[in-house]
Amino acid sequence: MAAPRMAAPRMAAPRMAAPRMAAPPSMASGDARSVTLGFLLTASLVFFSQGANALIKPVTVLWLVSLPLMDMHRDDAAPLQARSQSGRSKPLPLL
Repeated sequence: MAAPRMAAPRMAAPRMAAPRMAAPPSMASGDARSVTLGFLLTASLVFFSQGANALIKPVTVLWLVSLPLMDMHRDDAAPLQARSQSGRSKPLPLL
């Protein structure tokens, strides 16, 4: 006669606490998303400023497009130009 089988003792799985984040995650816009958003915004501005029944004036579109470009130049290009004129090295691109 065969010996009766004994059930293996059950062990409780260790409980692991959920990791806590210091700050909630933020949504970051990558290059592809920002380029697409800029293209759609500019295309819609041009579309709505054309024709006899234009919703906005073409001059308004020029201002709406040129103001962010001037801000970009002030924040990004001007410091690089100042660094190169003073003889300091330019930042290297990330590869």
